[in-house]
Amino acid sequence: MHFNAFLFSALCVSPLAWIDAVAADSCKALADENVADLSDCCSGTLPRNETVNFNLIEISCGQRPASSGPISRLKMNSAVNCVGLVLRGDRALVASWDPVRRECWYTKAGDPPLTEAPGFLLMRYKEELEQEDCTIRVKEVEQKCQQDLAAKQTKCDQEKVADKTKCDQDKSNLETECSRKLEEQKKSCQQQCEQEKAADKAKCDQDKATLETECAKKLEDQKQSSQQRCDQEKSDEKTKCDQDKDTLRTECDKKLDDQKKEAQDQLQQCRREGQSHLGNGAWPKNEAMTNKRLAATALAYSPSDPNQLVTVDFARNIDIHDVTTAQTRRLTTMQSSDGVATSIAWHPSGQSVLVACYYGVVKIYTVGPPSTTPSIYTLLDEKKESRGMKVAFSPDGKTAVAGLEDGRVLLWDVATRTRLPLSAQDKHSAAVNGLTFSSKDGTLVTASSDKTIKFWAGGKVTQTHPLNVEVRSVAFSPSGVHLACGLQDSSIKILDAATRTQRRDLRAHASAVVDVAFSADGNALLSASEDRTVRVWSLIGDYAQTTDTDKKAQAIAVSPGGNSLAVLFDMRPMVFYAKP
Repeated sequence: MHFNAFLFSALCVSPLAWIDAVAADSCKALADENVADLSDCCSGTLPRNETVNFNLIEISCGQRPASSGPISRLKMNSAVNCVGLVLRGDRALVASWDPVRRECWYTKAGDPPLTEAPGFLLMRYKEELEQEDCTIRVKEVEQKCQQDLAAKQTKCDQEKVADKTKCDQDKSNLETECSRKLEEQKKSCQQQCEQEKAADKAKCDQDKATLETECAKKLEDQKQSSQQRCDQEKSDEKTKCDQDKDTLRTECDKKLDDQKKEAQDQLQQCRREGQSHLGNGAWPKNEAMTNKRLAATALAYSPSDPNQLVTVDFARNIDIHDVTTAQTRRLTTMQSSDGVATSIAWHPSGQSVLVACYYGVVKIYTVGPPSTTPSIYTLLDEKKESRGMKVAFSPDGKTAVAGLEDGRVLLWDVATRTRLPLSAQDKHSAAVNGLTFSSKDGTLVTASSDKTIKFWAGGKVTQTHPLNVEVRSVAFSPSGVHLACGLQDSSIKILDAATRTQRRDLRAHASAVVDVAFSADGNALLSASEDRTVRVWSLIGDYAQTTDTDKKAQAIAVSPGGNSLAVLFDMRPMVFYAKP
């Protein structure tokens, strides 16, 4: 027997309110379309059954029908509207409510595939319940309702009469008192106003006379001072202009001489490039790996196995490659909500990798034998607040570090995976583009778009070194003695790591140097640039090997043994070289 909704209305009882009374601990969002909060629906043991309009509905949270199955979506105002599709049965057997976008995902499949969807309410139709005969209960409620209405009406009438009498008396008293006070206040204000007006007029006349005298004097003083200052500034400006012109002529003549010498050097280098071009005899291509046409967003060689390279592609797959056999095994696939990877680093033990992602996510993935599922540990999850730029492990493997787009540098204890406290004053004022550890003493150096590099020790900045141009990349030599900085102005500066003094200034490229790396023996420096070239610089000779590309290089990596080189390009397959 079905309830009569009109009868409940006549008895002053809402059908939804009766259902709530029967199941006070049930999901309110399924009983009242004005309730959008799902906290009571998602508390307690899930999944669980709910009774809605005498139908049994199984609910759970954080899931929806997978997009791979036959699903539909509708804009709806509430979870009540969404569960209505399930109750009718002609539209859906399983539905999921999204309170943020106010959408209902539904399918007629009885057991569809599900996917993780934080904040969603999943509803699955179970069965229709047998309804009880409520005639006796309805009559009892009707009688009680009539009695309560009669008593309330009598009490209300009595209170209205008493309130009206008191209100009339209060109004009369208030009007009399108000009239008296208004008359007194009017007389007092008039007297006070006349006195204040007379005093204000006298003071105003005196102030005006004083101000006119002072103003005339200040105008005359200012006129004389301005004229003197103007004459002095014109004289100083003429002197400075003459000096600047002389300095500019000297600098121009020097730059012309330097440019002429550089052009002669480049001409000699071009004559050698037939023998010094990457891909020829010195660094032939690794055709097996290059022909795999790997398109990645981050790469790194294993410090424990020089033949192993890890990459993360645009589909967020983490793959490990053997560069000698060209064999690949998949480690795992990252969550799509993390965004594409921007940087990856191996742990010195080779047993885990550290990955930074576009949406402010930094995670550790363990690396075990083939066919084993890696463990995943989240160090940072800021979801689009600040993009992760670069990550690295310290040489002893005890510390993980990440540089972010907002200039922060974050450190974690790898054993406990807890963030180490840092001073907010130590952050860069612009994006962190690169970071590197010294194998000599563990010193950390971070490079930033704020035109500085910072030296860190013990979790604190020990020195901020200005380079007066945006720093795009940084790398320590294997010995920790030298530090290479790739700059936005297309040059590479090599510093003494201990004294911070400049050792070499390589006019390396025609555009920004986005990555630098030393060879394993420290005798060569590799650089990648937005000018579509990658170069290997001899640090003990006066030559450079180069390769031209059709896309801007994004990153380079050299194997620990120094026999393998990988170059990552913007939206293009990677290129591999093998030193014979």
